Amino acid sequence: MRRVATAVLGVVLTACTGGGTTSPSGPTPPRTVTVPLPSESPSASPSPELPEAGAVEITVKVGKGPDGLIAAAGSVWVANFEGSTVSRIDPATGRVTATIHTGAGPVRMAYGYGAVWVSNYHENTVAEIDPRTNRVARVIATGLEPDGIAVGAGSVWVANALAATVVRLDPATGRELAVIHRVGQNPSEMTYALGSLWVSSPDDGEITRIDPETGEVTGAVEVGGGPLATVAAGGALWAALYSQGAVARIDPVHLRVTRTIRLTPGANGLVLGYRALWATTDEPGTLWKLDPASGDVLAATTLGHAAKLAAFADGSLWVALSGSNQVARIAPESAGV
Repeated sequence: MRRVATAVLGVVLTACTGGGTTSPSGPTPPRTVTVPLPSESPSASPSPELPEAGAVEITVKVGKGPDGLIAAAGSVWVANFEGSTVSRIDPATGRVTATIHTGAGPVRMAYGYGAVWVSNYHENTVAEIDPRTNRVARVIATGLEPDGIAVGAGSVWVANALAATVVRLDPATGRELAVIHRVGQNPSEMTYALGSLWVSSPDDGEITRIDPETGEVTGAVEVGGGPLATVAAGGALWAALYSQGAVARIDPVHLRVTRTIRLTPGANGLVLGYRALWATTDEPGTLWKLDPASGDVLAATTLGHAAKLAAFADGSLWVALSGSNQVARIAPESAGV
């Protein structure tokens, strides 16, 4: 589950031609632009040539090993992987209003059908949290090492990393409706977007597309670099590539990468909000602001700890800082959005 990324010495933006025109002298080389990186020092700010992506307003202590993070039911929810708990936070005050024991290794969450759904990686279960009571209403057995989780098309979808399957669950009964194979090795994060279910396979460097109505695999796109989080923006699918330290823009119809934006090692999170695409990276822990249409890097802020995933709530951006067992509330307004 934990992956090691190699060092990246610069931020390089590459616009892929996707098999474009060929001149007598050979294919047209991709356009490359070098962007200054934030300083390696945890206390330093990014280069003056790259504006700040936002200002940290507060940090909130949560459980051990915060990993998954979502905004739902008027709160911020944090899955504490090593602490086997989920923290619920009031986004206005930053106060932890509940700590819920869900099972061993809670890692990803999704909200839908009136519940927060949590995959328990070490327990091979999914916990259903009732946000009205802050209690686990039900625990559902699933495949081996459940990781990514998504809701859509009347179902809850769970990616089982070790089993290399995606399970479809009925949210009303918890009953298993289908088991989908051919989703790559170690399927991890999932997104329901653009009328399809997208499953990242970091071991194979692929993202698989599933028709949610039939449960059939309709194709896959090779992206390389350990794909993790995905999000839809500007008619495209965007993917964080962990081992490449990059973000890829994907044509969701023709299943091809149209652009790769190199950031810093350990790209893991993506979220859309405030007319921008926001990415998080581990090394150094950095929040990046990108143009959701072009992918151009607009701003960056070094956070001082490994940054994992992000969510918008109550007008602010929330980022999990796994190295400090905290989450940070960040004001994106300071980035000029």
